[in-house]
Amino acid sequence: MVQCRDFFTKLSGTWGEQLFLTTILLNANVAFLSIPSLSSPNTEGVVSSRSVAKIPCYLSIIASFACMVISMVLIQQHKGQEKSGLSEFVRSVK
Repeated sequence: MVQCRDFFTKLSGTWGEQLFLTTILLNANVAFLSIPSLSSPNTEGVVSSRSVAKIPCYLSIIASFACMVISMVLIQQHKGQEKSGLSEFVRSVK
């Protein structure tokens, strides 16, 4: 029972850390996109290197939002599990 409590405490801490790191990554991506030279319109009619640099940044923002949502759902779903016993955990998994 003590091992189960320790497991859920560590798991919740890991998800919290993941949420924190994702928030930092999201902030860095938004800051990168706010650079004026990347935001200037493309008048040449071809794909410039600036728009190519934006694509991975947008994909990273989408992945960051997905990771944040998953982390918050997991934290909320398992909130209070560290106080429950192993038998309750096995019942909730089934």
